[in-house]
Amino acid sequence: MKKKYINLIATKADYQKLEIIFYRLRILTFFSFFVAIFLTMGFYIIIQTQNNMIAQILNEKKMLLQGEEKYNQEKEAKLLRFSEAYKNFEQFLKNDANALPYYQILNTSLSQATQSALIKAFNINKNRDVDFIVTFNNFEEMINFLRLSENKDFLSKFDNLILKSFSVIKGESLIENYELRFSGRFKNLHENQN
Repeated sequence: MKKKYINLIATKADYQKLEIIFYRLRILTFFSFFVAIFLTMGFYIIIQTQNNMIAQILNEKKMLLQGEEKYNQEKEAKLLRFSEAYKNFEQFLKNDANALPYYQILNTSLSQATQSALIKAFNINKNRDVDFIVTFNNFEEMINFLRLSENKDFLSKFDNLILKSFSVIKGESLIENYELRFSGRFKNLHENQN
């Protein structure tokens, strides 16, 4: 066979050794290239996953902060409503007449005089000025209450008491009801207890 090129490597054994080395070098480069591509793709996937997780965590943090801000606003609004209610309650207590004991005194006195008497209206202010309306089913019980209202035990509970009006009211079944309207001032219960 006729050679058309010049072999610069002196021996065939040296040439085959170099050829094996270059062949292995090509295979190693080829595998290194694919390993580098796979590693790059792996790192890219890992980084993308971490970026997605970070973005998700940041979104959750943002939502939680917005929710916390909204919760704090709701909490603050509730505290303001409570504060306003408390101020209103304090104002009410300053202006309160403590009406229950006075109502109970009047109700007890009514129940001693008659069974059919009802307190139709009862208004008292913090100065213990009182207006009340008492209704009766029959005339005799109204007279019994009027006798009681002139009694010293009943009048001792008032600084003054005036009968303002007397009315006869026809009911739906043509039964007459009697209505007495009183005005006056209760004595201070706290002074009596001392």
